[in-house]
Amino acid sequence: MLPNFLIIGAPRSGTDFLFYSLAAHPKICIARKREVHYFDRNYDKEPFWYEQFFSHCATSQHIGEKTANYLINPECAKRIKETLGEVKLIVILRNPIERLYSHYRNWVGLGRIDLQTSFRKFIRLYPEILAMGNYYDLLKKYLAYFEMNHILVIFFDELINFPSRIYNEVLAFLSINDKYQLKEFKKYNVAKKIYRFRGYILSQRDLKIVEKLLPESLALKLLAFIEYKFQPISAEDKVFLREYYREQNEKLFNLLNIHKDW
Repeated sequence: MLPNFLIIGAPRSGTDFLFYSLAAHPKICIARKREVHYFDRNYDKEPFWYEQFFSHCATSQHIGEKTANYLINPECAKRIKETLGEVKLIVILRNPIERLYSHYRNWVGLGRIDLQTSFRKFIRLYPEILAMGNYYDLLKKYLAYFEMNHILVIFFDELINFPSRIYNEVLAFLSINDKYQLKEFKKYNVAKKIYRFRGYILSQRDLKIVEKLLPESLALKLLAFIEYKFQPISAEDKVFLREYYREQNEKLFNLLNIHKDW
């Protein structure tokens, strides 16, 4: 059994939020794993390896998988088409500057980069992360293999501000026409907090070590951890990024026949 819909990205754009919200619907069955990464990291494995993540699903259900990196990997569109045929694809797009900054904060919180790495230096060191906001180019790769009516593009701000409306739009896209209402929309994969302790910066990785001895709430109280507050994006960086993404945004808006104040 294989999925008939995928949430393919973009990273740091609410894909977990949508994925787990859809999982609450009785007519939807999601993969056993949060991100399977079959079409980017595990495509050398046999198809049955992929199928095992959906073995608990019923044939009457809509079956879905979410891997946010599928959108940004140039090989995935062709692989998905060859493996799943006319699968339905869901893309969540976020203001590319906000998405990039969220990516930076998340990597600092996870300890993948240290706090001494400024936002501007992060951009220079990881141009591939910057390019994740080139949504027009990324979507065009998928449109080479899929018709537009097989791709639902939704926007992060609308998903967060109007979750019930977007939820119903996704259900309609999946041809699930019922009156099911989700009682609660829970937050997932929010930005990781970072703390200072006697001049030392604690990432989430460090906190996990502390938690082996003390619960986080108790450690914060007894050890007097102070939450680190990130500085907002500088005016100079905003100017640079707005110019960098300007052409991509314009092409995207023309493609989708919409306009966003990015």
